[in-house]
Amino acid sequence: YTLSTFSSLLLVTVTVTRKMLSMVFSVVYFGHALSSMQWAGVGLVFGGVGAEAVITRREKGAKKERARKGA
Repeated sequence: YTLSTFSSLLLVTVTVTRKMLSMVFSVVYFGHALSSMQWAGVGLVFGGVGAEAVITRREKGAKKERARKGA
C-alpha cells in the first residue's frame, strides 16, 4: 500500500524505522548491551531518518511558499 500510494523512499524509511525501533526495544526490554560503535550506528540511522524528515518538510514548505507567491 505504501509503495503504491506514496513512494519507494517513504517505504524504505518506514521499514528501516520500524526495524530499528524493534531492535532498540528488544535491547532495552531484554537488557542486552550494545557497544559504543553499535550505539553510534543506531544514532546514525535515526539521525539520517530525522534529517530526511527535516529536509522533506523544508522542501514542501518552500514549494508551498513559491506557489503562494506565484498565485
